[in-house]
Amino acid sequence: MSGNKILLVGNCQMPIIADCLSLMLPDRAIVSQMWGPFVRQKGAVAGLFADVGQIFTQPQMAPTLRAEAENQGWKGTIRTVPAIYFMGLHPDAVYAFHEGQQLGGATGGLTSAIALYAWKKGVPLDEVKELFTPDVFRRLGYLDYWEEGRTLLLESARNTDLPLDDLFDGWAARKPFMHIVNHPKLLVLADMARKLTGLIGAKPLALNPEDVMSDRLVDNIVWPVYPGVAENIGLRGSFIFKTGNGAKKMGESRKVMELDAYLASSYTTYGELKNPDALVCQRFNDKRFLRLDEVLDERKRRPAAPPRSTTNPYRGLPDYQFWRNAVAGPAREEVDPVVRPVFTIARDTRVATAGSCFAQHIARALKGSGYNYYVAEPGSKGMSEEAKAERQYGLFSARYGNIYTSRQLLQLIQHAYRSRTPVDSIWRRPDGKFVDPLRSSVEPDGFASEAKLVADRDRHFAAVREMFERLDVFVFTLGLTETWESTVDGTVFPTAPGVVTDQIDVSKYRFINLGVEDVVADMNAFLAELAKVNPAARVILTVSPVPLVATYENRHVLVSTTYSKAVLRVAAEQIAKGHENVAYFPSYEIVTGNHARGAYFEEDLRSVEPAAVSHVMRLFLSHYGNLATPAAMTQPARPAPAPAKPAPSGLMSAEFEAGAAVICDEERLDEGLAKPVKKAKAAVRA
Repeated sequence: MSGNKILLVGNCQMPIIADCLSLMLPDRAIVSQMWGPFVRQKGAVAGLFADVGQIFTQPQMAPTLRAEAENQGWKGTIRTVPAIYFMGLHPDAVYAFHEGQQLGGATGGLTSAIALYAWKKGVPLDEVKELFTPDVFRRLGYLDYWEEGRTLLLESARNTDLPLDDLFDGWAARKPFMHIVNHPKLLVLADMARKLTGLIGAKPLALNPEDVMSDRLVDNIVWPVYPGVAENIGLRGSFIFKTGNGAKKMGESRKVMELDAYLASSYTTYGELKNPDALVCQRFNDKRFLRLDEVLDERKRRPAAPPRSTTNPYRGLPDYQFWRNAVAGPAREEVDPVVRPVFTIARDTRVATAGSCFAQHIARALKGSGYNYYVAEPGSKGMSEEAKAERQYGLFSARYGNIYTSRQLLQLIQHAYRSRTPVDSIWRRPDGKFVDPLRSSVEPDGFASEAKLVADRDRHFAAVREMFERLDVFVFTLGLTETWESTVDGTVFPTAPGVVTDQIDVSKYRFINLGVEDVVADMNAFLAELAKVNPAARVILTVSPVPLVATYENRHVLVSTTYSKAVLRVAAEQIAKGHENVAYFPSYEIVTGNHARGAYFEEDLRSVEPAAVSHVMRLFLSHYGNLATPAAMTQPARPAPAPAKPAPSGLMSAEFEAGAAVICDEERLDEGLAKPVKKAKAAVRA
């Protein structure tokens, strides 16, 4: 008693997966049924199996379906797929129930745990907004929800026929990948559909459904990723809420509302509850969340603010915004100018480095602290470690030597992908050996022939391509603005051509000194090229604190150094502000700041003292590496133990199970959805 149809039964995610499958498997009959509306129809389950050969369902529905299949003697296959429920992006969004019914409101069945709890505690509407701060989110444990939510989702998926371990990191790289806690974006459901074709035993068309379908779930609720939560996972947050088709509109019928309007709408909804004691919210059992009581108590004890007309706008700002507290007061090694990281680096994150000499310190610190320092060009297995070091294998992530300028970095990726080819590709030394102009110091003995140089450079560019395509985080240290370029095609070089060899026509080269607009344009162009081959890549920019060894400008080297570092620092700020995936790390400030009193440089006033490097890298790893303690820097040769990932508490697991089982409000709008979904193919032909 089975047929050829493939049936997907579950929550609102399943019809979209079915649509994706129909596009990829146009010769298969794919049908879908949302569980909520379906089971409300008398006798619906009994007639479910007609002409169906395979059923995919979510774990909550599987026992009922299997029992009914056995009763009817149905011989097809029932497999389970996970229901996507992820709290890491929206830790404040919860389901609450009143007298057994979902609590409605401006955004449908979801509500803010903070707003609901504050209402229960009698916090006035005009004060509740003050609870939506990064500090409160941190105290409530919201910053742990990403890892905890990931653990719960992957563990639950492993108990189905469709584990998600190989998919989650790809989603995370394109975050936010959820509209709300149980509404994934289309790319997530399309990935699941692609993987399901293997269980079906069919070869799909080479088609990405997400490229030709609309994301139906975006028509419903879209919950913001709050500021403070967002920065912790490499995003920029907001408090812009979008209502759903099934949401109850309060006051105005607008689709989008800011935090003030959302809270007013929520308080109106809460105020309509006739029996507040019948309110049930799983989150209110979590000890971490109940730290909100401490916050509310602190607010009660806080002295009243003076009248606005006499208030000093700087009063109450955090210590790090005052020179006396943040720079002059602490000991030199305790000064920490990193307020909060834009994102963090896990132990398995592939981190690649490039830049000036100072970038080498970052590479060594990553390796010495047990992080995944990514080297795409490690050298041949038979080469000794001494020979590798002499030829700069492992010094950076590929064997490009020092990349001092933004122009040099841009041209590196262009050369590697053959979008530009330098006219000057080989220089000859006085001893008859050959030099690669783009990385003149990597082969100290020179290349014996032009053919060997070209072969080595081809291998190098292949490694550079691999590095850019596979890295997760790229750390680049901006070092100089002064450089030399070819007057023929604008190619820049790490060293003035006449320093490397006198066997060239020096009239074909000229000195240039980049300005802020040049560096910003170069880096924007580089980031665009990187995004083409690795859209998930994140970038950390630093500025080298090392002064110029010499200047070609007709002025004092101190003035040129000040100019160069000022240009690079301003450019780094503009670039970081203009790109969500770019962060600035203040290594320059840590080494050269007044707090160091000049003690962070050696006698030549250029070389950076080991204590300064330790200070920089301790802060880098404690913030971006998210280390619980910076002690790893005291023994750099000994890898620090991997920090334990937060283990989901039993309460959070219970909330996950309850939330994943919730049937969405909007499912009520789609009564009788069961349909063949092959119609979706028309969208492709159109």
